[in-house]
Order: sequence, then C-alpha cells, then structure tokens
Amino acid sequence: MDDLLVHGYSNLTVLDISQIGTLEVGKRADIAVWDRDLYSVSNEQIKDLKCLMTLLDGEVVYTSHDSSVTTEVR
Repeated sequence: MDDLLVHGYSNLTVLDISQIGTLEVGKRADIAVWDRDLYSVSNEQIKDLKCLMTLLDGEVVYTSHDSSVTTEVR
C-alpha cells in the first residue's frame, strides 16, 4: 500500500497546493473512482481493482463501460 501512497503524493510538488486537497468548487479535481476501497484490500488484491471513472481537472476522461458512477450533482 505504501507504493500507492508514494506514487500518488510524488506529484504534489508540481501543483499549486491551494488548488488540491479537498473537493470544492474552483479547485482541481483529479480523482480515480475504484470498485473497492484501496485501503481495505490486501496487497495481493491491488492488481484486481477496477477503475470505474477518472477525472482530471474536473473533466471525466475515462468511464468504465459497466460503471454506474455518475458526476451528476444531487
């Protein structure tokens, strides 16, 4: 799991820290939505995770064909 954290945080130095860290209007939204909780699976199960949706700068750049995840605000 530490490898995931290191990889995820290694790019923070190139970003404006005021634009990341929380989900708020006006901030960047770089998000990956997975089919399971990354922090609750074993190291052996990481390879089996499926990405359901990916957003970069708040724009959907990938949606799995079998995903029911939506970006609609309710």
